[in-house]
Amino acid sequence: LRKVVGVEEARVVYELELACIWGTTDVASLIDAVECVGFDAEEGSCAALQLMPAVVLRVPDMMCMKSCGTMIQTALMQLAKTIEVQIDVPAKLVRIFGAVYPDECIQVLDAVGFEASQVQNGGQQPAKGEVDPLVDAHVDEEEQRMEESAGEDSFVLEIRGMSCASCTSKVERALRELEGVRDASVSLALSRAVVYIDEANLSTMASGDVIIRATEMVTDLGYEAECLTNVDFADMGSKASAEDIAKTQRMLTIAVVCTLPLLLVHLDWYPPSMKRPMDIFGFHVHKQIVLLFLLATPVQFIVGSRFYRNAWKNLQHGGMGMDLLVVVGTSLIYMYSTCLLVYAGCVGRDLAPHHVFFEASAMLITFITLGKYLEARAKAHTTKSITSLLSFQPRSVFRVDPATREETEIQISDLKRGDLVRVPPGARLPCDGVVEEGSSYVDESAITGESMPERKGKGLSVFGCTINQHGTLFVRATEVGSKSLIAQIVKLVSEAQMAKAPIQDFADRAAGYFTPAILFIALLTFVVWFSLALAGCVPKQWMEDDQDDPFLFSLLFAISVVVIACPCTLGLATPTAVMVGTGVAARNGVLIKGGDALELLSKAKAMILDKTGTLTSGRPVVVELATPEELMNGSESPATGVRKARALRTALAVERYSEHPLAHAVRVYASSYGVGLVDEDGQNCGIGEDSFAAEPGFGVMGRRVHDGVAVCCGNEALMDRYNIDVPDEVVQHLGKLRRSGMTSVCIAEEKAGLLGVIAIADPVKADAERAVAALRKAGVHLYMCTGDHEAVAIDVAEKVGIDANNVFSGCLPPDKLQVIKNLQGTHGVVAMVGDGINDAPPLAQADVGVAIGAGTAVAIDAASVILIRDKLTDLVAALHLSQTVYRRIQLNFAFAVFYNIIGVPLACGLFYPLMRFRLPAAYAGLAMSMSSVLVVCSSLLLHSYQSPAVLPNGDLQVPGVVKYLLCAAGWLLPGKVATEAMAQLSTARRNGYSHLPTEAEES
Repeated sequence: LRKVVGVEEARVVYELELACIWGTTDVASLIDAVECVGFDAEEGSCAALQLMPAVVLRVPDMMCMKSCGTMIQTALMQLAKTIEVQIDVPAKLVRIFGAVYPDECIQVLDAVGFEASQVQNGGQQPAKGEVDPLVDAHVDEEEQRMEESAGEDSFVLEIRGMSCASCTSKVERALRELEGVRDASVSLALSRAVVYIDEANLSTMASGDVIIRATEMVTDLGYEAECLTNVDFADMGSKASAEDIAKTQRMLTIAVVCTLPLLLVHLDWYPPSMKRPMDIFGFHVHKQIVLLFLLATPVQFIVGSRFYRNAWKNLQHGGMGMDLLVVVGTSLIYMYSTCLLVYAGCVGRDLAPHHVFFEASAMLITFITLGKYLEARAKAHTTKSITSLLSFQPRSVFRVDPATREETEIQISDLKRGDLVRVPPGARLPCDGVVEEGSSYVDESAITGESMPERKGKGLSVFGCTINQHGTLFVRATEVGSKSLIAQIVKLVSEAQMAKAPIQDFADRAAGYFTPAILFIALLTFVVWFSLALAGCVPKQWMEDDQDDPFLFSLLFAISVVVIACPCTLGLATPTAVMVGTGVAARNGVLIKGGDALELLSKAKAMILDKTGTLTSGRPVVVELATPEELMNGSESPATGVRKARALRTALAVERYSEHPLAHAVRVYASSYGVGLVDEDGQNCGIGEDSFAAEPGFGVMGRRVHDGVAVCCGNEALMDRYNIDVPDEVVQHLGKLRRSGMTSVCIAEEKAGLLGVIAIADPVKADAERAVAALRKAGVHLYMCTGDHEAVAIDVAEKVGIDANNVFSGCLPPDKLQVIKNLQGTHGVVAMVGDGINDAPPLAQADVGVAIGAGTAVAIDAASVILIRDKLTDLVAALHLSQTVYRRIQLNFAFAVFYNIIGVPLACGLFYPLMRFRLPAAYAGLAMSMSSVLVVCSSLLLHSYQSPAVLPNGDLQVPGVVKYLLCAAGWLLPGKVATEAMAQLSTARRNGYSHLPTEAEES
């Protein structure tokens, strides 16, 4: 056996009358080799080869697979009668298959330094996830577990507690510095990290040790970390999201309940009796001030506890993020108000509600908590695509014993490579495999995205999760579980979703530098003024309002700096514009899933369009019916209409009992033209159901009931089989249809011969050409990527206006993924537009994924932009809106920077010697609040956005009001332009833009 070409290893076990062969040769060559030396042989059945382990040993000192497991496996395979050794590291078990004895196995392990003991009653079937001993002898169990996490050389960590970009960069930096790690990518949106193991440079550590050390490393940084498996992706991700949403919702409820009455009290909306002073432990204070303190304290320390905790963890490891800014700003406001309250109570000084700022800290924490809640709700949808993909797999399968033909229903987890399974009509295939018996049409749209089913027969490959439409198939499993194509798509989606966008969140990055800078300026302000006051450089009259106290005089300057530079403006610049922009987008037929998608879509330099369901309708439709006379004469005659009606009636009669998608298209076409089974003479031309017959790969046929005439519909091969004459003109027409990517159906009748030819195609969408023209005029490079044939792809590309050189045909999901990666290297930001499950990995890999709303749920989940109305012109609107919103975000940030450049020097007293004016904390808080209000108003102007109309030549017709209102906020426009903008609003309203919000006009 070892001399047979392609055999890598062969082992004969006399006691079991088995020969086990590893290699790539065929069974017939092996049987011939055995017969040549005088023995009979036959291929063993799956049932016979599912052996029980001869010996099961417990090895307590086995710690990992990379070193311990490999050493044990190698030692036991030296025994002459060993067939296979399976290692179960977590359970500390070793299963040995073959004609071996416990004592000799224990002695072998003792010789290599491992203590082992036999497990009684251990001869059980391999557990879920283990490898079939005779199908794949050299699969490393630990590597298989790693594959289920994220890939063959990577694993995924679920990380909780990250709040901003500084957190992700800190975790990334720590993971990349870990020994045995090649690279790491952390996603704040998914709260996960993918860690890639550098197995080539592992010294004494195993890959399992890297997982443990990485988890401990993240935990030491102050976050919660847990390694995920393939199953955990859906279960644990949704569980963590639900917990985060519930916790944030509880905190938001507490904040709102306390902040609303606090605002009412601060605005003097309280009974007159509240104004009377009261004595508490010797303190003389007003009741409303105490109530403000009592309402603000829970918000500050209960709701704000997460900010304090995260800020402390970051500080412990040298990080400064948004949490620290929130803590410093709110704490200084709260402590200043509290100290003022205590001071006024001690000295008996009257204190009005507007002298304290408890409401400012409470409102700030409340608004930020609301943002965290909305963020948690958005994160909850990130794992649904994976859950949807996994749900396509059937739960059970019928396994067939080839010898006895007996069927056994088993769970999908028990299916192994090499098993023979029966797939009934209408069922989904449970695994990848090769058809051994039967023929049928299989709907592979879940994999390829193409609407036309593929004919499958003996020897052809099929994929798991595809649908067997009619006819029973017997399939030999070649790939199951994590090795199947649908599982690979799940992995691709997971990895692509974890891949970082090239542009990080600007607010978090800016806050990372902004926080220490503001704190340093505040400290410097205090030190400078305090030093000048102690040195006598500050005149006494400057400190009269502060009771001649240099400390209080300097501290108030520092507090004003921190309060006026609070990160509200930076924090609101993006989310308010995104919130309004996404709402306006939804109103215009586009769903955008966040600020990253808006920013990246506005910068997209290239777009990849899928064909089926994106540029085309995705459904087979009859586009033409021609008679032989019409094709031969080159024109229609008065009798053409009658002949076409006869041909269509014949086609309807024979396709009536067919379940093929093309038959459905014929029935819909006949119904649209009012053609039925009854002819002009009142005769029913239907065929008998018992006479109906379908020949896969050829067509369908039957006999009419009233005259017994045979009729048929099918391809040219069917016409040849029944000796039906097809004129040369018709043959040329069929070739033309084929080159155009259409499917032709010939209609024939006994004696009468060929009656007509039906052309069936997937038609191009009505607005596809306009949308492509508009995108090209916008400077976007367009490409088409499809799993269809080249001729079909190029024909569609020419119809819509895409360059034939930019067409990629015959692409499976991994191919589309590679196309996107290549184009990202050429153009930078790349957008992908698709609708099928096969589009989910490229949608997630692209910088921006755009899904057609009528497409599959998986594609919609994987995409970051969704066209709700299934109109390609909405893609143009999405691009235009994203550019508009991103310009507004830039404007908001420009104001935030301008505000801080003016406000911070004013607050730190830089102009005090000249103006003799110190910005009080009250005015600083008011300035901070007003800056936020102005940013929000700037974003609210986006409510007036109107989607541009796409003209047939690709030009955009943009409403005049949009040109003015979206260029900048009114408070930054010159007076003349602002006046003209308001005039445009009034004119637009009179001319029919009556749905523009009134508040937009008032703004």
